[in-house]
Amino acid sequence: MPDTITFDHYEVLTRENGAPFELGRGAMGVTYKAIDTNLRMPVALKVITSKLGDSENAKQRFIREAQSAAKLRHRNVASVFHLKFTGETCFYAMEFIDGETVESLIRRTGPQPPLTALKLAVQVARALNAAAQHGLVHRDIKPANLMLVQEDEELCVKVIDFGLVKAQDAEAEDATVSMAGAFYGTALYASPEQMMAGEIDSRSDIYSLGATLWFMLAGEAPFSGSLAQVMTQQLTAQPPFQKLPGLPDPVEKLLRRMLAKEPAERPQTAAILRQDIEHCIESLAGGSLAAAARAAIEQENLAAAAAQAPAADIDPSRLKPGALAAGRYEIVKALGETNIGAQFRAVDQSRCDVRLIVVRKEWTRDAALVDRIKREVARLHELDHRNILRIQAFEPTTSGGLLLVQWTNGFSLLDLLRARRELPAGEAIAIVRQMGDGIDYAIRAGVFRVGLALHQIALDFQGVADPQPLLAAPVHTWPNAVLKLDPLDISGQQGDNVDATAARSVLVRGIARTAYELLGGSIPPLTALSAPFRFTKIAALADDANAVLKQGIEAPSDFSSATEFATEFDQALSGRPMTPAASTTQTRGNASVVLSSQKKSGSVPADAIAQPIPPAKTGSHAPLIIAAAALLALIAGGAWWWSARRQAPSGHGEASRAADVQPSGKDKPVEITSGSSSPAAPGPTAEEKRMAAFKAARENAQAIEDRGNDAEAITAWNRIAETYPEFDLGRTKLDILTTELRKYPENVRGPAFEKYREPITGAANLGVVGAMMLLAESEESTAPAAAFAWYTAAAKAGHGPAYTRQGAMLASGKGVAADLTKAADAFKAGAGKGDPEAEFSYSECLIYAKGRKADPREGFKMLKEASDGGFFKAMNRLGVTYQKGQMQQPVNLAEAVRLFSSAEEKGDPDACGNLGVLYMKGEGVTKDQAKGVGLFKKGADLGNAFCMDLLAKCFEAGDGVTQDASAAQRWYKAAAEKGYPGAIKWCAEHNVAIEGAPRP
Repeated sequence: MPDTITFDHYEVLTRENGAPFELGRGAMGVTYKAIDTNLRMPVALKVITSKLGDSENAKQRFIREAQSAAKLRHRNVASVFHLKFTGETCFYAMEFIDGETVESLIRRTGPQPPLTALKLAVQVARALNAAAQHGLVHRDIKPANLMLVQEDEELCVKVIDFGLVKAQDAEAEDATVSMAGAFYGTALYASPEQMMAGEIDSRSDIYSLGATLWFMLAGEAPFSGSLAQVMTQQLTAQPPFQKLPGLPDPVEKLLRRMLAKEPAERPQTAAILRQDIEHCIESLAGGSLAAAARAAIEQENLAAAAAQAPAADIDPSRLKPGALAAGRYEIVKALGETNIGAQFRAVDQSRCDVRLIVVRKEWTRDAALVDRIKREVARLHELDHRNILRIQAFEPTTSGGLLLVQWTNGFSLLDLLRARRELPAGEAIAIVRQMGDGIDYAIRAGVFRVGLALHQIALDFQGVADPQPLLAAPVHTWPNAVLKLDPLDISGQQGDNVDATAARSVLVRGIARTAYELLGGSIPPLTALSAPFRFTKIAALADDANAVLKQGIEAPSDFSSATEFATEFDQALSGRPMTPAASTTQTRGNASVVLSSQKKSGSVPADAIAQPIPPAKTGSHAPLIIAAAALLALIAGGAWWWSARRQAPSGHGEASRAADVQPSGKDKPVEITSGSSSPAAPGPTAEEKRMAAFKAARENAQAIEDRGNDAEAITAWNRIAETYPEFDLGRTKLDILTTELRKYPENVRGPAFEKYREPITGAANLGVVGAMMLLAESEESTAPAAAFAWYTAAAKAGHGPAYTRQGAMLASGKGVAADLTKAADAFKAGAGKGDPEAEFSYSECLIYAKGRKADPREGFKMLKEASDGGFFKAMNRLGVTYQKGQMQQPVNLAEAVRLFSSAEEKGDPDACGNLGVLYMKGEGVTKDQAKGVGLFKKGADLGNAFCMDLLAKCFEAGDGVTQDASAAQRWYKAAAEKGYPGAIKWCAEHNVAIEGAPRP
């Protein structure tokens, strides 16, 4: 196997033959599947090709590709989150999408039905609309650049490859990376104006999407032949609609408009196109999309009119879901109070999510303060870094102000600590590293009012429907986790005139404090960010790590940057020696200055390339000159000392680290052995031997894992976790492997589990939650008492779903004495961990007084939370509530239909029956008995006795289906065998024998 290919902290994966795992090749570079070794998550890593590496134009285009894609944070766009130069190599990391392209899907399955194709196309239109908000044109929309992935039980489109993206503003396009008269794109899907190398805008992407929609409907592009023939046809020929016989009229009209030769004849914006596609979907599938689209247009018109007037008094108590703030921000949900005002989730006029804070008047009564905030927001709006929240706008009102902030889909570090209490070191450092990147970027930009309280630091999970369950999951399993810092801490403690040096010290102390709290350290309440406090060692950390942590809190000025603190802390945690480049790049008290090799060579830091922010202005250059002179004197006068120092044996721990940074005058002379003119070469220390043994064990375990032998791999990683507990790698790998195994239960059930039992038991005994859950799930039917014990252990580790299973066994008396009160306690604990199934079960306890005093109001609230969390049984139960007006709720058939439909799409058979009944009666929907029968059949095929009985009644009465007594009897009998009372009674009345069925 070849040596591992790494780029910074990304490790390229290999295929079975040892070759790098390539995801694709393009004109600009090669895309690999890799692992982010910090977060232990897969990424797609695009690396510029070597033949282009020497081309400045190619590099600039490559950088522009990454920066353009990074601007977009949208469900239908593959996120880019890291751009960097390493030596001569330029690369960027983006979201890894485990799916296939639209091109691959069509080649594999053939043309798609119009409704399916439109549902995919409308998602691309949404992505193009998001790009248009940033003035970007993709220029290469085609089936191969549309990835498909399952999200929330539906097929989601992700637009990739912004290599040809262009800013619509001509001044924004760098002349060095765009040549007049050049053709960009793919001929089969390119617009006529692209063929002519003329000026293009978003309407060109609309044409390309039209050609892509054609491909989905026909299985081929509109035109074919040689390149010259295709280009000629794109410019002059009309699409051959005769190749699409039977195409619905609305779809044909849409395609003709999208594929118009003249841009003026196409939909003029992606937003209009999205509405046009939604109209088509509505005409094919029924529903109220058209009405919703019209309402949205009317709302936007009203909002635009309202925007002309100054914002009036806004009462937060009146901002209920659906209300408009300032006439143009539609409230989605109240999020509670912050220290400056009430906050809400809202959508703006472009239907994008924002966080809206209604700032209280006391913060804005000073006109000078309001002006300063407005200027600061205008400046912060230009910041562009993945770890910095985008501050979008501030609008004064007569009652205070409106602050618009980028929406984050996730939770705060305070929420995380409340759920987990403390994090293992390996998880904490992944968060701390992102903090360091964001803080240093802010300092370079001259932004010092960064909020570093735990409740102000957000974790963003774009593309994740419900991030709450991730609170209980290990950090390395989080998908696309991006930490976000608030650069506008209005109530913060940083002064207005603080200089960069003082700010850096305060912010470095802030990152060290955060690391301390994440690891379980306690800080007295109301302790200011700039104030020191009594440091108490973290028992789980080695002395070196505690020393770095303490230094960051008590002497933050010893570190030149937040990143330097994070790097030294990481090295101390992992047991790696702190190199001069990492640990002595600046003065420590009165210690001598030692330059890293990077600084000696004068190379530009990679971060300066990835995020080109000008440094803060300084005063005189005299301090730099003096420092340079002192450094030259040190180098000239201390050459012998440094040479001897390099050959001296190295020590370990805090004492050795302190010695490494003592002034040269205090160093002891190197001892020379008798009869030798040079120092004796030191042998490896015990620590170095242990590190070498660890590396060998790690490589062996990884090789076993790469061969696909999961059982042996778990055994190998168990040994590492037991033998080298100071490293998190063993447990991290066990977490990943057991989590993956749980996704494929057929491989670890019954006899197949035996080969895994011993290694998984070993991992469970090490506290690996995934292993505990595997053991419990595999033994629940055969050894319920043992299963209950493992569920209990996983619950004690804070795993929400374990509480749910523990409660279910307590409620049923399976493996443990039945106890409804303890069951309700377990469900409540699981609900507190954000598990939707636990929320549903606890709602049942409150509604039906099972182990709890009846509390329908609280039960309804919990039921709604479970439904909002996507649990299908909760959706169905909530639908029944609205259908029948239960729990003091008014009858709402439209909401019942919506909930039943959502649950039915997720495969809930009870919802199939309930929705079918509404179609049979025409309640809340247009009466359609045939559709009702189809829903009953779907539920019956899933083994649901309720649906079997309903289907039998339809065959018996001839409702929605041809009357068939034989079929009716067959379904009644099947329902009776499932124990359905009504079916049992029918069989008894009609003398139909049911073996083993209970009597009515």
